[in-house]
Amino acid sequence: SHAITVQGLLSEYQTNMTDSSGQVFYKFRSSTFATGQNLKHFENAGTSHAITVQIPQRKPDVVVAFKTYSNQNLMYRLTGDFNNVHIEQKLASKLGYEKPILHGLA
Repeated sequence: SHAITVQGLLSEYQTNMTDSSGQVFYKFRSSTFATGQNLKHFENAGTSHAITVQIPQRKPDVVVAFKTYSNQNLMYRLTGDFNNVHIEQKLASKLGYEKPILHGLA
C-alpha cells in the first residue's frame, strides 16, 4: 500500500447494464484519480458513493503471483488504457512508486 501525498480529484462513475425493459442486472463502478493545477475549482464538488469494504483480519484464502511482460503496460495503452501511472516514470515517482505500475486487470 502506498500513501498518496499529492492533492487530486477522485471521479467516480457508475454505469448500469439493463435489459430491454430497463431492469438493471449489472452495475459497473469505476474511479479515476487526477492531479493538476486547476483542481481547486472542484473542492467539495460532491458526495462519494464509494463502498467501503472491510478487509478480513486473517490470511488470504489464495495468493497467486506471476510475472507480467515488460511491455504489458504498452499493450494496455493500445487497447485504450490511458492511465499515465502505467507509462510515466516521473508520475509514478511522484505517487511513491519505484517505477510505472500495473494494477486491476493487468
